[in-house]
Amino acid sequence: MNEQQRKHLVFTCCCFVLGVPFFFGFFFGAVYPRLQKISRTYKTSCLILSVTDESYACHYQECSYCGCGSATSCSSRISAQTEGKCCGSRCCARDECEGCYEDKESCSGSGKDRKCTTERVWNSCCHRRCVEYDHEYCVMHWGTCWNMHIQFRLQGEARNRVHVLHCGFNELSCVHNIQKQFVIEANKDCWHDPHDDSVQWSEPSEVAPGWWVGVAFGCLFLTCCIVSCLFAVRRLCADKFGADSWRVNRSKWRRRDSEPDTERRNDSNETAAPSSEPPPAYTDSHGDVAMGQLE
Repeated sequence: MNEQQRKHLVFTCCCFVLGVPFFFGFFFGAVYPRLQKISRTYKTSCLILSVTDESYACHYQECSYCGCGSATSCSSRISAQTEGKCCGSRCCARDECEGCYEDKESCSGSGKDRKCTTERVWNSCCHRRCVEYDHEYCVMHWGTCWNMHIQFRLQGEARNRVHVLHCGFNELSCVHNIQKQFVIEANKDCWHDPHDDSVQWSEPSEVAPGWWVGVAFGCLFLTCCIVSCLFAVRRLCADKFGADSWRVNRSKWRRRDSEPDTERRNDSNETAAPSSEPPPAYTDSHGDVAMGQLE
């Protein structure tokens, strides 16, 4: 295998390795399931029966920097449901530096006169690692979250269903918006998927453009791979049977195909050629014998 064949093989393998994950990953992993979901889901009507809110205490941590020191741990504040400063459970990553030798290369000149030398120099090498005794400095906040239980009945069904929506930390406006959207004893548009018997309150979203871009890249790489394989097969056939002999046989086939046309043209020319024999005699109405054409 020469250098050109090796490059061709590497190019084909790269296209195959990149094309298969892009195409099959994006298409069968994201695009095809979404298309199936859209085709199965149909629009219907849901009767809202009740809307109830369930509140519970929730928290979030606001962590800023390292250097917690001896503050209370955040896990203990969660157990006691108290606010204030605390030490996060995730360790801080810090740079630790120490002296080390590094190889430094210096070059001079250009072209054939270019010369390079390497020397070992003392430098400071740094790396990041978790410092267990120094945790994140955080502030614990407590508030209220809600679970909104929506009881409804799908059109054409007798059983009741329950759908739960979540409102986050102190999002009281979210609770009010849900109560306005889902009016009791009123019909609301909904979309039902019979495959998994799921109901959602908005039309299924279309396939994201980024997923189609991934499929397009996969198709491009696979097309390059197929074209490269066909080119390799052509080169293999040319090396095995010989390109010159193939050209000679092709010219013979062309001449052979043109021979019947030439023979037919020669036959037609011979048929159309004027005869040198005298025209036949004929008898006119008076019984006289004449030669040639009638005047």
